[in-house]
Amino acid sequence: MATPRAIHCARCNSARRQAAFADETTRAGLTGLAVVVTCSCQLTGLRRAFRDQLRPGQRRFHAAKASDRDRKLFMSIMASTGIGVVFETCRDQPVAARAQLWSIVVPKLVKLGVVELVIERGEQQRDLAAIERALFDISAIDRLRYRHATPHEEPMLWAADTAAWALGKGGHWADRLRPLMLG
Repeated sequence: MATPRAIHCARCNSARRQAAFADETTRAGLTGLAVVVTCSCQLTGLRRAFRDQLRPGQRRFHAAKASDRDRKLFMSIMASTGIGVVFETCRDQPVAARAQLWSIVVPKLVKLGVVELVIERGEQQRDLAAIERALFDISAIDRLRYRHATPHEEPMLWAADTAAWALGKGGHWADRLRPLMLG
């Protein structure tokens, strides 16, 4: 696929205020990295829309444990709000695959105008080293802030989880997100 170009937000007309949220999926020896991208001006509304879908007592949304109805609902919210998705896969051991995926995804995020990247907590040290290496390789070390968060802290990670699950699952689930793919 072609490398994506910066996208302009229809709401604020900015191409340099993108925020991204990442999660991974592993199925049958294939590791995938899904990153949802949206303009920073839409984050408050999106977080509220996702939180409003939680059931009483539920702290987070997890696509693998959700009903088909709830998965479809989350994907509909994503589609209706202009969220974009970057998804790459690698067939390698998960740790090596994740580092390789960051080297592919980070340059795409920089070209899209992403200034902040939030990653689900997990392999913090390995992620940070791989992201820093990718930024260094494209001379963009100061153009992207990144941090880890837990899903109950950051509802936008639920969108990344949904994208990772659907694209990893394939079939009609992946087809629902294809129109959102950025490259």
